[in-house]
Amino acid sequence: MIKLRESPIFVSSMEEIIKMLEAGKLLLAPTDTIWGILCDATNPLAVDKVYDLKKRPRHQDVNFYQENGAIYITKPNILLKNKNRLG
Repeated sequence: MIKLRESPIFVSSMEEIIKMLEAGKLLLAPTDTIWGILCDATNPLAVDKVYDLKKRPRHQDVNFYQENGAIYITKPNILLKNKNRLG
């Protein structure tokens, strides 16, 4: 079960964002049309948090986007096995 914060944390640097992601935290980021959920996709606990937040069954595929614009549509266990190929 994910515990959501009652109030948002606003970060002022990329270093803060990286530290939070490395700690397995989920972040929300506004885009032009929706809010994106950010996590370290190679961290199984962080990926589980995404599934919990979305109330999504574990057998359904998930989209992962990388900074270079690549899109990976996969199940988390497959992504984790191939994490060295990302990038």
